[in-house]
Formats: sequence, C-alpha cells, structure tokens
Amino acid sequence: MTRLWETLQSRLPVEFGVAGIKTIEEANIFLNEFIKEYNQKFAVEPKEAESTFRQLDGEINLRLLFCGLKKQGRLIMALRSPWIKPTIK
Repeated sequence: MTRLWETLQSRLPVEFGVAGIKTIEEANIFLNEFIKEYNQKFAVEPKEAESTFRQLDGEINLRLLFCGLKKQGRLIMALRSPWIKPTIK
C-alpha cells in the first residue's frame, strides 16, 4: 500500500499537468476517470475469494497492543507487544 501511495503521489501531479488541471474541482473530476482506468490496468482478482481476516478475540484490547507514531508526517502503527506476532496463512 505504501508503494502504491508513493507512486500516486509522484504520478498524479504529472497527470494533472498533462491534463491542464488547475483547480481542486477539476482534479476531483479527473480522478474519477483516472481511478477507473488505473484499476482496469492494474487490478487483479484474488487467488482465493475467502477473506483472510479473522474475528478478533474479545479479550484482546488493541489499544494496549498498538501505538500510533508520527514519522516524517506519516502515521505509523507499531506493535507494542513482543509476545504477539502476526501469522501468515
């Protein structure tokens, strides 16, 4: 996701310039079509239709596990607990 956002941050100003966009309103109109075209070009179907997200155990308090850190203007989530590690299916 971070890579996508960085790509769009560098690419969109170029696209706006090429399209002659000067206002936020023009940019919003342009983005509707840009997003459709971008998704047609780069979107892929998932290998499995089933979601990999699981219900959270009711006893886990995420506020105790995660903290938000700001680094260079970005919000970064950090895991506070060394005992809980993400699992990859």
